[in-house]
Order: sequence, then C-alpha cells, then structure tokens
Amino acid sequence: MRLVGHRVQRLSVLRGATMPPSARAGIQTRNFDEAHWLAQRLMTRHRMDVVSDDQPFEARIDTDQCDGMGVMQFSFGAEVFVDSEPLEHFVTIHVPLAGRLRVEHRDQRVVAHQRQAAVFSCQGPMTLRWERGLQLLVLKIEQADLERRLRMLLSEPLRRPLVFDVAAPLDGTSGALAGVTDLVRRAFDAAGPAGPPAPVRAELKSMVVSALLLGHRHSYTDAVFAPRSLRAPRALRLAVELIEDGSPLTTAELARQVEVSERTLYEAFQRTFGLSPSAYSRQLRLERVRDELVRLSADDGETIAEVALRHGFNHPSRFATSYRNRFGELPSVTLRRTHPG
Repeated sequence: MRLVGHRVQRLSVLRGATMPPSARAGIQTRNFDEAHWLAQRLMTRHRMDVVSDDQPFEARIDTDQCDGMGVMQFSFGAEVFVDSEPLEHFVTIHVPLAGRLRVEHRDQRVVAHQRQAAVFSCQGPMTLRWERGLQLLVLKIEQADLERRLRMLLSEPLRRPLVFDVAAPLDGTSGALAGVTDLVRRAFDAAGPAGPPAPVRAELKSMVVSALLLGHRHSYTDAVFAPRSLRAPRALRLAVELIEDGSPLTTAELARQVEVSERTLYEAFQRTFGLSPSAYSRQLRLERVRDELVRLSADDGETIAEVALRHGFNHPSRFATSYRNRFGELPSVTLRRTHPG
C-alpha cells in the first residue's frame, strides 16, 4: 500500500502549522528538516539522525488520520537513527513492508521485519534504527479507545497501565495482527483518494483494537482470559454504546432505554468503571474534547468554547474546571502546548 499512489495533498510545512483532525496527505522530499518536522507531528517529539552522510536521504511520508485511527507509511531511503520520547496518548503498530527495523522499548530489544511487527505503548521512551531501504507501515490507535474496550472486557476498572509486548509475530498461530494489518492496507487501497467512508473506518479501528487486546500479549492478557463468574450485563453494554454514540441522555433516560432501574444501572457502572453513568459520560466527552484540541488546526477557526459546546459542555467555567481535574491542565494550556507559535 502507498497512499500517495493516489493524488493527495502535499503539506505546506510551516512552523506552527498543525495536522487537522481528519487529514490525508503525503510528502516526498530530500529536505531533512521538512521530513523530521512532519514525522514529529504525526508521532511524538524525537531526535532523528542520518547514520552516514554518504547515503542519500529521500523521505516519503504518507498519512491518513481520522476518528481515532492513523494509517501512515514512511521511508527515508538512508539508514536513520531515532531517539524518541514516550508516545503521549496512543499506541502504534510498526509493520515493515520491506527491510528491517531494530527497536528498543521498555527494556525489550526487537528486530522488526516482514514476519514480525513492533508494538509501542505509551509508557517509556524508544529508540529505532532504520535500515537503508526500510518501508514502514504504522497503525496508530488512541489509548483511550483501547482502555475503554478493555474495561468492558474485564467488567472492572483498570488498576495499572496497559502495556503491550513489543514483538508481534505476523506468521504462525500467534500472528493475530497479520490479518488485520493486511485488511487495513487492502481497505485503504480499495477506497481510493478519499479513503474509506466513516462506517468502514470505524469497523477497521474496532478490528485493530480487538486484535491488540485479544490477539497480542499485554499487561492484562491473563486477566482478560481468566474465568469470571460475573460479566458485564447486557444493560451495561447497551448503556455504554448509547453514551459512546453521543446520545445526550440522563441516567434515568439511560435506565429506561436499557430497561433496568436507575439503581441497577448505577451499581453496574460503579462495579465496572468505578464511576457513575453521568461521570463516565463526562469523562468520555472530556477525552473527545482533548482529542480535538490536540488536533485543532489554526485554519479551522474554532474556539475552545465551541469545541466544548459541541460535546455538551454548556458552561465554560465548569467545563474548564472539569477539564483541569481530568487532565491536570486547563484546555488553553493543552492548545498552546500542542500548537506552539
């Protein structure tokens, strides 16, 4: 797959420019600073060096990002060394399409190639050494989406960080990620220049989340598959689906929709998430506001208040207080930190 196999927008790389919430773009350049700038925008802050001056540097970066999932492809031509800060709020799957990638992350050293991918969690820095000629597919999934699905699988709150094994086999019985990464590539190829429609994107993201949580080892794998006498009731699952669909319902309205009492629904949310239904809804909406602020483009012309209002926060001062309590900073600080200049 090569997203720039279709005609896509070439980014004008200006200091202070941002990636919009939904972006499909590509560049091909021999300008190291331009390529490094875009790679940092797509991933996280890192130092990148070309290993040898006698190797020609020619970067090709393609990206399609929308609705909590990113599909990216990188090649730099030359051998490159990357020393990266921890990922902020997402998990990535690095799948070499050609060549090899040597990585170190969370005290694990892995060589990724066409039969073995590498998975990076939010915890811990990482180093990557790109072989000359490496072509790399990267899938990016929001940590919040993974944690939300994991809480449903466990029927209880998460009490420690979700971290994945780095090595991810792509063949044999343990290669659960192979099928889904190949399916994502095929779907984007088939969709053409506009990319897959929203329902297809949502289904692809759900499949990637399931493959990571059920088919690749992580810090909760044993708990996910351990026998449990109590599972999340059907009413709870339906209520969570209604909340995640954006339905502006009170706890009483939710209870009526899923045909249980308010007390039963409240106790199910407390047992599973450690939150009331209204607190769960507020936390989800706060996470969605933060995701938009992180991706907000200066060209969008939207204010923080407008983004908050779209997610049901009608009182700016109460919203700012709730946001600071949840993320440890005001929304204006998030905006300045992620979009300097």
